[in-house]
Amino acid sequence: MRYHALAILAVLVACYCANILPLNAADRINQEGRILGPAPVIPAGTPGIEFNTSQADAVVSAMQIYPTTNAWNENVSKLPTFSSGAATSATMMSTIMADLSSSRQTLRLFTEMNYILVPDNQPLVNINFFNYPDESDDVIPGTTIGNYPIDVNTPIETWPVGTGALTLLQWQQNINNDGGDRHAIMVMPGMGFTWETWLTQLTTQTPAWQASNGAKFNLNSNALRTAGWTSGDAAGLSMFGALVRYDECERGMVEHAMRLVVAKSQKAYIYPANHQAGSTTDLNTPAMGQRLRLQASFQIPATWSKEETAVALALQKYGAIVADNGGFFSISICPDDRFPANCFNNINQLAISNFEVVQSTDANSGPRSAGAPTADAGSDQTVSLSVGANLNGTVTGTGLTTLWYVYPNTQAPGTVTFGSPSTAVTTATFSALGTYKLILRADDGVHATAFSSVNVNVTANGTNPAPTLSTISPTSATAAGPAFTLTLSGTNFLPSSVVNWSGQAALNPATESSTQITVQVPAAYIASAGSATVSVTNPTPGGGASATQTFTINSSSSSSSVVIQGASQAVTVGQPATFSVTPSGPGPFTVTWNFGDGTTGSGATVTHAFTTAGVFTIMVTVVDAQGNTTTGSSALTVAGAAAASKVPMAVSKMRGRVTLNAPNRDMCSFSGVIPSMPAGFDPTGLALALSVNGAMVNFTLDGKGHAKASLGQAGQGTIALSLKPSKRNKTTRKQVFLGGNINFKAMIKDGTWAAVWGIPTTKSKNVPLLMTVDLQLSGQIYEAANINTTCSVTAGKSGTFKQ
Repeated sequence: MRYHALAILAVLVACYCANILPLNAADRINQEGRILGPAPVIPAGTPGIEFNTSQADAVVSAMQIYPTTNAWNENVSKLPTFSSGAATSATMMSTIMADLSSSRQTLRLFTEMNYILVPDNQPLVNINFFNYPDESDDVIPGTTIGNYPIDVNTPIETWPVGTGALTLLQWQQNINNDGGDRHAIMVMPGMGFTWETWLTQLTTQTPAWQASNGAKFNLNSNALRTAGWTSGDAAGLSMFGALVRYDECERGMVEHAMRLVVAKSQKAYIYPANHQAGSTTDLNTPAMGQRLRLQASFQIPATWSKEETAVALALQKYGAIVADNGGFFSISICPDDRFPANCFNNINQLAISNFEVVQSTDANSGPRSAGAPTADAGSDQTVSLSVGANLNGTVTGTGLTTLWYVYPNTQAPGTVTFGSPSTAVTTATFSALGTYKLILRADDGVHATAFSSVNVNVTANGTNPAPTLSTISPTSATAAGPAFTLTLSGTNFLPSSVVNWSGQAALNPATESSTQITVQVPAAYIASAGSATVSVTNPTPGGGASATQTFTINSSSSSSSVVIQGASQAVTVGQPATFSVTPSGPGPFTVTWNFGDGTTGSGATVTHAFTTAGVFTIMVTVVDAQGNTTTGSSALTVAGAAAASKVPMAVSKMRGRVTLNAPNRDMCSFSGVIPSMPAGFDPTGLALALSVNGAMVNFTLDGKGHAKASLGQAGQGTIALSLKPSKRNKTTRKQVFLGGNINFKAMIKDGTWAAVWGIPTTKSKNVPLLMTVDLQLSGQIYEAANINTTCSVTAGKSGTFKQ
């Protein structure tokens, strides 16, 4: 389940709806001049919200992600091009292009980084940092263990568009050892923090989560991490504030700079970076933190998709910051499965020659320097149509360009004519009755633009009519029931009408007209039986008394049942089966299971393997936060496992050296063929033993012939590799892989077998690897004995193995 119903409703209540005007003018406005609405907070105790949902869109679109003065939010369209001694924008761009092959001379948009949004009370989970605990945040003193708010549904880089048919859990566990940087990002909107990791994996060890290192960033601050510390990016930067998201592409404008990957970088970093992973001292090579932008002379084709246009506009205004090294000139976009197919095809052909290097600002210059402008549009007003409004705005600063305009993201009732739109104090006349949102902007070309808003309510005589509330629908609800939509009917409702629930805060209307208002009522508002008073009040002056109606809350019912998902699946003895329920009502929930075979479980989703055949009654009990109980049951038939005779198998020894060329992606693998094995046999329950350099690992196969275990467990031996200096391994060192740092996957199916392990280093060339592989298979397959197999060894997509 991607999200919880209560979380959805609470977010909808908390977040700003672009077509609804708030009562006061204390609007939060971001660097692009877009009104954000109230700061979003994910309700305590609710599950995390995954990035590729409309609920996540509502939250992130209402967030101020880093201050408006932050480097990610800095308007660089007016900055001069780079020049430092003999190095210029032109010479640096030539170097950037020369470092790439002729087939990689265009911008690439990679679907990479994703994220999850968690509540402020998200439980902290232990995670082991196996490479850089000394450069990680929130680490338990004296250990390599961090405490991070990892949700059970935390996505790992490229999920879901780049992970095929794998489930999220399988991708978290990296069952295929697919390599990659495996970034993970956890965002807490309420507190304003993001935690970011890389080489992230869910294991069977203690603690179960592990990563190379972890970084924590304050979304409300421009402060940098400790100088010299890496992060998920080699530049030591945050990734969350740089991602191209679905919600902003839908609006038509990415509102920040993007993270840029180049082939090579200097052994240096400049603001806002604080870590380098360079390979040269050539000043014509970009340093970490170097900023590039798409040239203003580039005309964005009218045929480009809105997603491409949104990215191109941002590249011209905010640019991109060099954050890491790789094989392309690329920026990162979220792997959101809602992006239309091929929507980035054109921009992926954009030539690198259309970019230029910007003369970057530092921590105390540009928008972070003293003397930033301010703007105040004044207090909200109610005026008559015949007279109009006197706008008494104020601005401060030097060299300002001032402008009044109608906020474009709301549907204005009519047109507005400003007496002098370029002065803070002016007049405004209106063509129609209704409420208008006006913006006062002050810009000095250096700092972040200052914005302020004011609501002007235009009536026939300058006063608001008193509302009437004639009916509400429904008229009652069950105590502690789920959240619901309430419809209010009456007259004289204004766009700024306030709807109140007795004893609770005001509700934000979902839709509104002069005769009807719909509001979302959270489950917490109907937690006990009784009655509530619903009222509508128009803003003063002239609002009159509130119009009210009574809403009845009935007593709670405990006779409802819950449906068990997965109860109709075909299950065989020893085969894991997954069951789940979708609770409703006020959370958090307590979910307990009885599988009918003497075993129990807990949680909304459970996995269980039956050890005997037969018919079992599965029962589930759900208790919500108010103590209300719902139950469900279903019968499940479990079939017996097939049987046959044993087959032993042996594989000869191999020795050699392995060369790994692809950072974080290479792996060593063995594969072979078992002659005469009949197609379609069932390997369920077969025992498998694999020995590498004397370290024995035992497996039990599933119905697809898959198994996974870890090398280097107690008493089983180790593998030692001598690593050469690389991007993140700064000095030559000997690294011993223990207890799961090398993970094996085995597959035996239809006559073929393979054992695969990944070597989690950034780059290692010509590594000696003495391999003694004794693979023995015993179990129930068919009658045969002493079958010898042929086998081969490979070393990743770009590596080689020399025997």
